[in-house]
Amino acid sequence: MYKKIFTVSIVSLVLAGTACKDTLDIQPKQSLDASTALSDFSSVNALSISLYSRAQSFNYYGQRMMIAPEVLADNYTTTANPGGRYVNERVNAPNSHIPDAGTPLWNLLYPGINEANFIIANIDKVTALQADKDALLGQAYFMRALFYHDMARVYAYEPGKAVAGFNEGLVIRTTPTDDVTKAEFLPRSPIASVYALIEGDLKLATTLLPNAVAGAGVFKASKGAAFALLSRVYLYQNKWAEAEQAATDAITNKQSSTTLATAANYVASFASFPNRESMFELDYRPEQFSTVDGINNSMNSLTQRTVGGVFSVRATSELINSFEPGDVRRTAFAETVDNTVTVNFSLKFPAHKGNFFNNVAVIRISEVYLIRAEARAQQNKFLEAQADLTTLRTNRGLAAVPVTTTGQPLLNLVFQERRVELNLEGHRFFDFKRRGLAIPKPAPISSLPYEDFRVLAPLPNAQVILNPLIKQNPGY
Repeated sequence: MYKKIFTVSIVSLVLAGTACKDTLDIQPKQSLDASTALSDFSSVNALSISLYSRAQSFNYYGQRMMIAPEVLADNYTTTANPGGRYVNERVNAPNSHIPDAGTPLWNLLYPGINEANFIIANIDKVTALQADKDALLGQAYFMRALFYHDMARVYAYEPGKAVAGFNEGLVIRTTPTDDVTKAEFLPRSPIASVYALIEGDLKLATTLLPNAVAGAGVFKASKGAAFALLSRVYLYQNKWAEAEQAATDAITNKQSSTTLATAANYVASFASFPNRESMFELDYRPEQFSTVDGINNSMNSLTQRTVGGVFSVRATSELINSFEPGDVRRTAFAETVDNTVTVNFSLKFPAHKGNFFNNVAVIRISEVYLIRAEARAQQNKFLEAQADLTTLRTNRGLAAVPVTTTGQPLLNLVFQERRVELNLEGHRFFDFKRRGLAIPKPAPISSLPYEDFRVLAPLPNAQVILNPLIKQNPGY
């Protein structure tokens, strides 16, 4: 659905704080004056499609954003023959982080931010139904917020969690640039300012987006998805009351197709598209897997033992041993022998659309329940938090949460539920980082202290060299 097919084209710049010609990234090759290129609905819609295409990249939600946070912590590790994948991430080597060293997230997402900025700046010039214009504008704000938040998670400390006072965030750009000579050098803004922008974008998105974009379902941003992402953003800032309310709004405004999976259909939900729990899901097309990318880069190939696949990562024994007896989520794994050792691999990406071919759920409703449970527990709303956890657990074949589970034990249960529910969905590393805690590792690797510089990814060195206003992250 979201293959980049442009009826018009504009210059897409790596606007990460540099005006140097070397950083130009044009997709496709031609460029037109922005006022001409974005004067009709189809042109703006084509640019919106590009935002989803960027999110699908194997260097983003197509692979790295899902796998790397699990390997950087203690949920997944490499197999005996991983094909060179995630070997350095397994030991948290310097320069080995969420972004692939050859294709930094910074370089992938700033052009997307520029595309979103073009939509935001030009939508009023388009002749179309107001509801259609609002939907496109809401999607632009949603995707810009998603891009900024994911980069903030990777390249910066969360507000209030800075180490040695280092509170550098990201370069904030809200004005589109269609000519590289017009781009100005900008410094990184404080992380609090970045989060303020993200919050503002998502609040606008919730007012503009419908419950479902016509014909798109959960494959495009919606009101419920915007509230869900907003609740995640609040969670990362310890804004508990706001996180609770946004999560409630997300559940209230979810699409009718979005429901919690039951113990009977939990595993099967990952073999359906959309996933019955998806609030926002990336919909892949066959042509995106028609080359060696399907074999070399797909979630299915790297995370499962399949004929012709790579099989790079497997579950750690620490993750497998953390499941309670009777938990249906434990059945979402299969055993195999890896160099004489019996190991487990995930069944969350079963190539349900064809050879090595699957969709990716970016936000599931189970995460929203867990966000609300954590936010409520942090406010000492123990009964309400227990109710959210019980809703999830009873749909996973487990018992309700005892009313005697309060305080820190209740929070510990929230984090355990996040571990088993959201494994291989890109949360484990960040669930420790956002709390200012050491990153646990599977034996015999030592945990990574929160103060260690490797907790943050390095900014692309080319950006730091070209723009003297940008501060590189400590240690790099």
